[in-house]
Amino acid sequence: MAPDMSALLTTLGVVLGGNLVAVSQGGWSKYMNNNLLGLFGTPRGLSGSHPFFEVDGSPTRGDLYDPIGDNNDMNMTYFMELYNLQKDAENPNYSIEVLYEHNKNRWHQTIATNPYAWFGPASGWLVRASPYSFTARLAANRSAEHPDDGILDKEMLKAFFSVYGPEENMTYVVGHERIPENFYRRRYTDYGIAANALDIVTHSHPEVLSIGGNTNGVNTFVGINFSDLAGGVLNGKNLLQGNNLVCFALNAIKTVSPNALSSLFATLSSVTDVLFAALEPIMGAMDCPVYKDLSVNGTNWLDYNKKMYPGFKKAGGGW
Repeated sequence: MAPDMSALLTTLGVVLGGNLVAVSQGGWSKYMNNNLLGLFGTPRGLSGSHPFFEVDGSPTRGDLYDPIGDNNDMNMTYFMELYNLQKDAENPNYSIEVLYEHNKNRWHQTIATNPYAWFGPASGWLVRASPYSFTARLAANRSAEHPDDGILDKEMLKAFFSVYGPEENMTYVVGHERIPENFYRRRYTDYGIAANALDIVTHSHPEVLSIGGNTNGVNTFVGINFSDLAGGVLNGKNLLQGNNLVCFALNAIKTVSPNALSSLFATLSSVTDVLFAALEPIMGAMDCPVYKDLSVNGTNWLDYNKKMYPGFKKAGGGW
């Protein structure tokens, strides 16, 4: 993973789920200092950062507000749906195309099972899609036989997701994820934000780039028209050009963060300074334009989404 991606993920993690110094990968942890740097309450961990860092429709975890309500442990059903996409393949390989097929399937599944499903420009386009990219691009084995794109076969997939046993009787063992034996990482180029953005634009099925959510129970998804955002700067045609998609997603994080973080930290400026320091070099390197304040048809982003989407209102915000 490239330094820009590592820096962004680390910063988002410690800001949204931690105390600016450390973060729990799950929920609350007794090892986290509660009163550091003006933090209100206790650090909630990554599992508690819905819908900012933890989002709906992830590859193998459930949604916070779906009927199961477990967004921490792996859902074996979702893993098997991914696994079965290559179950009968002559040479099984969970490539970027396969992962984004699973991405599409999980998007529809979330709409059909989670009455509070909601996807924003950052949470839906960037945060949600990235684990699908990471699985294909970082977990593939770059052995001598597959030095370029690598190959992610069944046994490699099982090891990374803590699944054990023969195909006819596989079991998920909590906390036993591991790097497989004889695994060779990427050797030529690190995987960074620009490469991930290209994968999202190239491999996403059109519907998963929708912004919006369920409005009145399951299967009631209503999207926000791109042209209604940012004063009409974006539309369906130019969204996928260049860095427009990821730039707008990063801008959404920057715009919404003061409101999103005000309930977590007493001294907001120290937190936004950390976050902006991570965002600005990335946005500068990608030559991102400066957008107007995030709004929908002139209505404040927060007010519009709270009125329109129960999932956004229930979570108290989102980007």
